[in-house]
Amino acid sequence: MSSVFIRTLLASLTLFSVLGLPVDLSKISNDTDVRKIESDAGMVTIDPKYNSSMFYWYFSPVNASLEPNDDTPLIMWIQGGPGASGFIGNFFEVGPLNLVDNTTLARRNITWANNYHMIFVDSPVGTGYSYTDSDYGYANDTEVDVTKQLYTFLTKFYDDIKPELKSNPLFLVGESYAGHYIPAFGKYLFEHPIKGTRFGGVAIGDGLTFPAFQVAAKPDVAYYFDLIGPDRLAEARRLGEEGKRLALQGKWVEASQARDKLEALMTDQSGGVNLYDIRSTDDYSWQDERLQYFLNLPQVKETLHVPSSRSYGTVDAVGEHMSADIMKPMVHCLPPLLNANITVMLYEGQMDSKDGLISTEAWIPEMIWDGMDEYAMSSRAVWKGADASNLEEAVYGYERQAGPFSHYSVRNAGHMVPMNQPEAAMNLIDRFINGALLSLNVTQNDSTNSSSSEESSAWLPEYPEETYNYVEWN
Repeated sequence: MSSVFIRTLLASLTLFSVLGLPVDLSKISNDTDVRKIESDAGMVTIDPKYNSSMFYWYFSPVNASLEPNDDTPLIMWIQGGPGASGFIGNFFEVGPLNLVDNTTLARRNITWANNYHMIFVDSPVGTGYSYTDSDYGYANDTEVDVTKQLYTFLTKFYDDIKPELKSNPLFLVGESYAGHYIPAFGKYLFEHPIKGTRFGGVAIGDGLTFPAFQVAAKPDVAYYFDLIGPDRLAEARRLGEEGKRLALQGKWVEASQARDKLEALMTDQSGGVNLYDIRSTDDYSWQDERLQYFLNLPQVKETLHVPSSRSYGTVDAVGEHMSADIMKPMVHCLPPLLNANITVMLYEGQMDSKDGLISTEAWIPEMIWDGMDEYAMSSRAVWKGADASNLEEAVYGYERQAGPFSHYSVRNAGHMVPMNQPEAAMNLIDRFINGALLSLNVTQNDSTNSSSSEESSAWLPEYPEETYNYVEWN
């Protein structure tokens, strides 16, 4: 057996569990501003039994005038899908880098990484650069499997990669199907705190959190956006109510199929309008084309410490394994956070017909928490901020707030709010984090965040005990 073959075989079998490998952007960009950005990236072993690893990319604050300290917040951005890569948020929404074409990186002018530490992950495994070598390594649901993977990653990130960030306030932020991931992960993280960490809150943009109520709201959203006419409204409402009924009965796959039929009707009757942003027929396929080309370049994989034998791209198995999870509710995961005064923010673009404002308003009253009556009686306020184009105040949107809960609608934005309205999104995340920091109890992990193992695991489905062995993998 040749030495070349042996080296190739070993490389293909190696589990990449990194200890914070720096990224040298000069290898993939000639842009001086891009080269100055400091970051770490690589693969973190999630489950050695199945050779499962999760890709991450961490950025330190890029604002040269900022001196980060243990109070500088850390944002963990979680994309949707299931199976959407964190590179979408990184390169097209909130990260410090903008992939302007198939091969060119540029510095993003308005980025959340200016003043905050940021982590982007490809979750669950099988998404983007993240991989597993076994069918048993894929996640089948959010509450156990995806949460398990994210918790394992974050524990190793703190212990092995950036232990100096443990005391920095942590915020979970994401969009779309992260409306599943973030409530479940946030609740588990709150009830099973990683020692020495400070959990600040969660923010969800255009999220799928209570699908039964959201699918039932879609027909009227489509009708009043003029995506369907009065001649098809009854059909649309029938599909919406069918999806809701099936979901409330726990018939998850059948409910998802009804939802798919409704959205297909909306797309057909609208002439191919993008349901994520009804102002456009652009289906965002250019994003995937750029990512597929750029991230599969050998020099890019080498720079980001990805095994050369691995390719970027979400495998079909991710969606197949998660098919019964799509219509499950995650709304029950938010009240424990709110009742403990953990900040929760929801925001939606007004032009999103998929998981936008109206469908979110449909489920908020179903969220039973201590301040729900106060929120129900709260008044809507106009939300304004600076307009970079004319240096005057602009109306960004509208807000309602009660206690630790806030809800924003964003004008002139679709599903991907930071891509459509970067100034408004920057203002939004600053408001969210600044408000959370004011109310953050730095001792929560020692007192109010404590609960018995019986209480803290009660929300999880009943599985064998070994299912919950989150952190003892080496």
